[in-house]
Amino acid sequence: YEAYIQRENYKRAYEVVKSLDTLELSKENRARQKYLLGNVLTKLWKDEAAQKAYQEAIDADKESAWAQLAKSAKAL
Repeated sequence: YEAYIQRENYKRAYEVVKSLDTLELSKENRARQKYLLGNVLTKLWKDEAAQKAYQEAIDADKESAWAQLAKSAKAL
């Protein structure tokens, strides 16, 4: 994911992070995955989907740092 983001290959980064939807993750890791998904969706100009992903990050683990980042991203 990070390598694709650095190379500005956002479609491939999206595919990588989206593939994690099928895995069972801890609450914190799910919040992280959804935040990263929202981040790449924003870069792809898919703002509505990004807002949904950010909300899913918040819902996954309200107390995590990822949820706090998602709240900040939603406010932008």
